[in-house]
Amino acid sequence: ACGLTDEAPGLAAVARAAQHGHVDGATLAHHALELAPGLRVLTGITRAERWSELPGAALDEVWRAARAWADVTVVDCGFSLETDEDLVYDTHVSQRNGATLSVLGAATRLLAVGSAEPLGLQRLVHALPAVRAAAAADPVVVINRVRSEIAGVRPEEAVADALLRFAQVPHAWMIPYDQ
Repeated sequence: ACGLTDEAPGLAAVARAAQHGHVDGATLAHHALELAPGLRVLTGITRAERWSELPGAALDEVWRAARAWADVTVVDCGFSLETDEDLVYDTHVSQRNGATLSVLGAATRLLAVGSAEPLGLQRLVHALPAVRAAAAADPVVVINRVRSEIAGVRPEEAVADALLRFAQVPHAWMIPYDQ
């Protein structure tokens, strides 16, 4: 949407620098692409099989450096929160979901975005306990694609009722469906 190329994932480069003990504002500035004055982007990985390039321990250092470098840092992270340390004996091995777990642990504000379609709501309801357990901040729930064709005459009320009943979410931000 922003016209960024995906040849050079900046976040992976910064994570490599962090693994070598050197990540700071200059490192971030070097790898971040400038979209507009005051708005820079570190592109992420483009294929799921590249997950090992974003180890959680390195990203912990990246988030620290980003806090010192930028007033606001926004991270769009993956959805899977499974921890796999029970599956391996060597706890120093990178976790497949280490990047997501790292950012959730570092976040001061968290948006959990789900779709108003039945499957989207079901996935969100099932994911919220894991998000709450992994996150340092309580998530603000945002529901997109809200429309009467899916959720009835008063779709916002229907979705809010389902979230309260099944996920103990007292308030959610509703975004109407708009192509």
